[in-house]
Amino acid sequence: IIHLASVANDPCGDLDPKLTWEISALGTMRLAELAVHLGIRRFIYASSASVYGVKTEEQVTEELSLEPISEYNKTKMIAERVLLSYAPALIPQIVRPATVCGFSPRMRLDVSVNMLTMQALTNGRITVFGGD
Repeated sequence: IIHLASVANDPCGDLDPKLTWEISALGTMRLAELAVHLGIRRFIYASSASVYGVKTEEQVTEELSLEPISEYNKTKMIAERVLLSYAPALIPQIVRPATVCGFSPRMRLDVSVNMLTMQALTNGRITVFGGD
C-alpha cells in the first residue's frame, strides 16, 4: 500500500479540524487495519517534514523530536505512530518529504513562502498575511 490520502496542508487542515482528524489519522488507522486483515505487510506512508515543527538547528534530521504545530502536522505525527503500533504485522515505511520553496512550473501557491515569492515576482511587493 502506498498511502497518500490526507487533508492537504496546514490551512486546509485548520478549516475543519474534526474532519482533518477523521480523514488523516482515523483514515490511516482504518487502512492499516484493513491491510493487516488482508495480510498486506508493506505499507508506505507519505507523512511530512512539518511534523518537526519549527527548529533552530541548521539541519533537521530524524533524530530530532517531533513538535507538530497545526492540525495537519499533528494528524501526520499520530498517523505515523498508529502505523508503527501495527508492527510486526505491518512493515511501515514512513517518508517525510519537505516542501521545497521557489519557482516551478507547477508551483504550490497554498504554501506561504511560495505565495510570498509569487507576490514578489508578479506584483513587485510582498503583503504579510494579516499585516499592513
